[in-house]
Amino acid sequence: MSDETADTRVDGETDDAQVDAATDGGQTAGRLGTVPPAERTPTTVTDRLRGGLLLFYTVLKKHFIIVVRYPINFAGGLASMFVIFLLLVEGGRRIGGPTFSESLGGIVVGYLVFMLSTFAYQSLANSVGSEAQWGTLERLHLSPLGFGRVMIATAIATTLVSFSYLLLMAPLAMFVADKWLAVDFLTVIPLAVFGIASVLGLGFIFGGASVVYKRIGSIFRLLQFAFPVLIAAPVEQFPWVRVLPIVQANVMLGKAMREGVRLWEFSPDALATLVIVGVGYFLAGYAGFLLFVRRARRLGVMGDY
Repeated sequence: MSDETADTRVDGETDDAQVDAATDGGQTAGRLGTVPPAERTPTTVTDRLRGGLLLFYTVLKKHFIIVVRYPINFAGGLASMFVIFLLLVEGGRRIGGPTFSESLGGIVVGYLVFMLSTFAYQSLANSVGSEAQWGTLERLHLSPLGFGRVMIATAIATTLVSFSYLLLMAPLAMFVADKWLAVDFLTVIPLAVFGIASVLGLGFIFGGASVVYKRIGSIFRLLQFAFPVLIAAPVEQFPWVRVLPIVQANVMLGKAMREGVRLWEFSPDALATLVIVGVGYFLAGYAGFLLFVRRARRLGVMGDY
């Protein structure tokens, strides 16, 4: 058993003991005629906000500690992404010639979007699978903040960790392709956030499925092949594909980074499509995740692996 797993389990056992003690004390107080548990003062909005921020900080710190503690794995993942992009660019130049070189800007943007989408999609579902394997998933489910909040914090934290890969990879990709793109953070970040939200919705679905069925890696990896298709989707010929995950965000990011289009210069229809698709897939995926969790509780397999 690793140190990390042991620490997690010890912390979980301590939390459980505190919860049991608090429950015991509340019931005893009720029997003695002081303050029954049902009549306690509800948690204030400030306490909930403080708890949510502390939860997010803890989860984010945990994932960054994992990255720092295993630097070879982090460097290996970054190096593999760079080598794949290098082979793609050099191979395309040799085969496609000048025609390929003219489209390098779009290829750089598409590859960066593909990287971010893959990391965001994989991280959430893999996190659920890892917690189940370590035996800590059931303890997360018993969190007083709610299992759903824990998973939302995990989704946001893993996405921020994915941005660290992107921040290192983007300059390297532009240097190799010799295409320096415009990066206006006030435009790129909102577009990326809503694009990734749609992908996180898919991550929630597969994360929930892994709670019930445990090992779904063979099916989970199949969807990765769909991301290049979505990124390269011909939106001009088939406008309806904009309602699919990441498609609209990729189109708008391409215009922003290659043509310098600012966020407020996009049409209201394009912005509305981006927001509706991102929020819609995220909420649908989260609802599906909760249904899977409810089924796991009903079957009694939450703590199994």
